[in-house]
Amino acid sequence: MEGLDFDETFRPVVKKPTIRVEDVFMSQPVGFIDTFCPDYVCCLHKSLYGLKQALRAWFERFTNYLITLGLEVSLADTSLFVRSVDGSLTFLLLYVDDIIITGLDSSYIAVLKKALATEFQISDFGALRYFLGLEIKFLPIGIFVNQAKYLQDLLVRSGMCLAKSCSTPMSTSIDLHASAPMFTDASPYRQLVGSLQYLTFTRSDITFSFNRNNALTLSAFYDADWAGDAIDRRSTTGFVAFLGLSPISWSTKKRHTMSPSSTEVEYRSLATTTADL
Repeated sequence: MEGLDFDETFRPVVKKPTIRVEDVFMSQPVGFIDTFCPDYVCCLHKSLYGLKQALRAWFERFTNYLITLGLEVSLADTSLFVRSVDGSLTFLLLYVDDIIITGLDSSYIAVLKKALATEFQISDFGALRYFLGLEIKFLPIGIFVNQAKYLQDLLVRSGMCLAKSCSTPMSTSIDLHASAPMFTDASPYRQLVGSLQYLTFTRSDITFSFNRNNALTLSAFYDADWAGDAIDRRSTTGFVAFLGLSPISWSTKKRHTMSPSSTEVEYRSLATTTADL
């Protein structure tokens, strides 16, 4: 009898990704082709730079090593690692293979950097000044972030170094719509849009104009009945979320509890939809 003769019976089983040990093969690289077996392929024994799985393999490898050094993965961001000892915090931020380390415990930071240098080939650029297109300035009144160099490089790439500045971030007379003529080569435009999107990291004044007429608008619709089941009087809720014109997430479920009013079940449906977004 449960609770008398035994308590816990749950036993974890191996996860499916653990079973799927993937064999990866590749063509023989140029300059290293076996003259006796030119039609053979290479079976990889470890992750290779350039593979689609390489980034994930690198992240898992680096994460596991950081955990052995006493850091924990932040619940807010899987690329942020935190160590807290006696109220002293150390943070490590990882973006692919770019790293920021900061904290109050300078001795541990020195040990951490030495351990990373022992395990991986790294370059220490000293105090933080430039990171992923962001310029960081430490002043007595605070820390300031800008993208001046990134913006100047963007003007050079787009051929607008001599363009005149404007007092407002957007012209009210321009109206973009889907029926406009198509580009023969959309790559430069896409690159420019992506660069402007990254520029909104520090330029809040262009955020509205950048997102105006954006086709990739996230929207959601939800609905619910009240006591639709005649037997148990439970309600059914559902929603569908769109990115632009494409549905990306949807769900319909019967509520576990009864709702005393249609207003409450509508709120529950709204909460479920919002949580999914």
